Amino acid sequence: FLADNLLPRVGMLNTDSYDQYYAKKMGLLACLYPMRKTEDTEAKVEPYRADMLAIAKAFPEYYVVYTNTEDFAEALDEIFGVKKFPSFVVKTKVDSKRKFILDGEFTAESAVAFVKKVEAGEQQPTVKSEMMPPGGLGGDDPMKYAVGDN
Repeated sequence: FLADNLLPRVGMLNTDSYDQYYAKKMGLLACLYPMRKTEDTEAKVEPYRADMLAIAKAFPEYYVVYTNTEDFAEALDEIFGVKKFPSFVVKTKVDSKRKFILDGEFTAESAVAFVKKVEAGEQQPTVKSEMMPPGGLGGDDPMKYAVGDN
């Protein structure tokens, strides 16, 4: 019982907790708010706690996580593919390379609607890729391109 309930439903993702979340093999809903290294992460996310709890209540099969986005900027880019904050990211399984990044305003309501679209298969995963070349893929350029948008 204790091992199954060790992690909070809404909790901080950091170097200590990542392995614990990874071991659970559940999905993650990452609520990523802008902050500075010197800011207290818990104090910074406090105004958003009600939103994160609402998201967690709507999706008990996921953990809702937050972190210091400046301290872990490089890891967030690698794991979730985000560099701008605020951001909301869905990983349906923590060990999956597939991630879904909310495009648009991040609120509790938009996050819940977004996760429902992901679960219904109505949302394409975000693929880390080069941008589409100028002029598209056709034209006289003999070079062939493969990017995430084609």
